[in-house]
Amino acid sequence: MKREKHANRHQFAIYVDRQVNRYANFSRLALMIYDIVLNLGREKQLVWDTKFRTYSLLYYMSRYPLVPFQVFEVFYTPSMPQYVVSR
Repeated sequence: MKREKHANRHQFAIYVDRQVNRYANFSRLALMIYDIVLNLGREKQLVWDTKFRTYSLLYYMSRYPLVPFQVFEVFYTPSMPQYVVSR
């Protein structure tokens, strides 16, 4: 009986961890999209409309690879937290 309770608690904890992980991934993606939309006008003026320079490359390399990575995290990566279960 105790083992069943422990197993049920463990399964519930895994489910909760999975949900929290999924919500965190969605919230990161939403905040990233919000930030891009919010700063699009300034970005166009300060980065896209100017001559290509080193800081433009640094800006592109630090900003835009994160978008496809986060989309991949939300839609294609299993949301199961990775940890070892000891018995």
